[in-house]
Order: sequence, then structure tokens, then C-alpha cells
Amino acid sequence: MLFSVDHAELVRTVGEDNVHRLSGDVAQAYGFDGATAEFLTEIGIPGDEELELFFGLGPEFDPDRFCSSAELKELGWKVGEEVDGWVRLGNFPVNMVAVDPRTGTVHQFTEGPMTALAIHGDLSSFARTVASLAAYVQSQVDAEERADAAHESRDADVRRIVEDIRARDPLPFENRRSEWHELFENLAAGTY
Repeated sequence: MLFSVDHAELVRTVGEDNVHRLSGDVAQAYGFDGATAEFLTEIGIPGDEELELFFGLGPEFDPDRFCSSAELKELGWKVGEEVDGWVRLGNFPVNMVAVDPRTGTVHQFTEGPMTALAIHGDLSSFARTVASLAAYVQSQVDAEERADAAHESRDADVRRIVEDIRARDPLPFENRRSEWHELFENLAAGTY
């Protein structure tokens, strides 16, 4: 795993109801194994509905979570058969997100060009990025309750978060079409 993330940290950040873990049997049914399966069973996938980060897998196996290249192509997506078997994790405000259980790589299905884009090297990077965004938004809510935060400080704080993530996994910010760009730019502007 690219990042050290623990379940308790995610629960403190997004709340227990927003961290979704799988049983070993369910993880195996989706095709996860090794470190990715361990991450899903021990740590979990965070989401935050207030931030429109609708991520997580239910406790029961759901075959409708599998991506199908044939179905996606019928909808106009430019994808190959490699997406068959990817597991849908949920949605950003605009784009769907899925993980390849064979590699652990997290992909965004990008509206507009109608293609899949690798946005995380593994689930730990995905979880760290979701948690970082949620924690920063909460810190700004807390700061605004005490006093107005300066824009320069907010911009520097957001840049530090992005660089910390980028140092271990460049994929979230490598492509301008990654929805993470807009989400973190909104944070820096104070509009989230």
C-alpha cells in the first residue's frame, strides 16, 4: 500500500457509518486478494455524502457492482475489455469511480471524453485523498466558526495536502481530467 491508513483514522474523519468494510468472503467474491483484500476487510472505503463523495461497497456481494465493457460501450464509453470485472466504488459529484481487483488501481470514468482514467495507484491512496479532503473541509468549518481564515493560508494548506498525496501517488493529480483537481481547487478557493 502506498499510504499508511487505519480504520480508526477514517472513522474519526468521516464517521463510522461512512467507512465501508467487506467481509473476507465478499472481498473474495469480487475478486480481491492480497493487500487490496486486506485493506477492504480491515480498513475500508471512506465516503462523505455531505461532500458528494458517494463511495463504499455494501456488506453483501452485489454482482451489479461489476463493470461491463459491453454495457459501457452501448452507452458511448470508449473502453476496452480490461474494465470487465472492475468493481464500482461509487461516484464523485460528476464521475463514477471503480477499482480493478486484479491490480488495486482506482479509475475514474470521465464524462466528456467518455474514457476511464487511472486516478490512484491503490486503495490506500484513494482513502487518504478522500480523508484529506474531508478533514480539511471540517477544519475550515471549525476555523470559520472561530474567525475568518486567510485565503493565502488556505491555499498553502491545500497545496501541502496535494503535494503530500502526489509524493506517494502522482495519479490523483496527473491528469487535469481527474475530478480531484476541481475538488481541491474548490477547497483552495474556499468554495467547498
